[in-house]
Amino acid sequence: CSKKQYAKYKGKVCTSCCDWPAGAPKFQLMFITGTDTMEAAIEAVSEFRIAGFVDKIVCPFLIMHGAEDRQVTMEDADQMYAAIPSKDKEMVVFDGPNGGAAHTQFDNHLPALQVCADWIAAKLQPATN
Repeated sequence: CSKKQYAKYKGKVCTSCCDWPAGAPKFQLMFITGTDTMEAAIEAVSEFRIAGFVDKIVCPFLIMHGAEDRQVTMEDADQMYAAIPSKDKEMVVFDGPNGGAAHTQFDNHLPALQVCADWIAAKLQPATN
């Protein structure tokens, strides 16, 4: 992507197609959007916003975020957490010693998988009165 595109999206969706460090391989965004180029992938997500539905999220919700994520900022993760109205929500931030600090914890994913599995198992337990 061009530096103009990078500036427009503040690097959040721009990956290793750029000539500066990125948090994930460029094929990732193209894969999830079903596109063949980074330009098309960026265009596919350019209008994506959670504002239209975030207020409907009332189920248990877990956000797992890497403290050194270069695609989704800590500020964005905090704003997402604050916007979700569910009374049963949790955010776990991985900072390196407790698990991978990069985007999707790809630098040490096992602790995140364990946190997620434990969280799901706890949610599947019968409620106690």
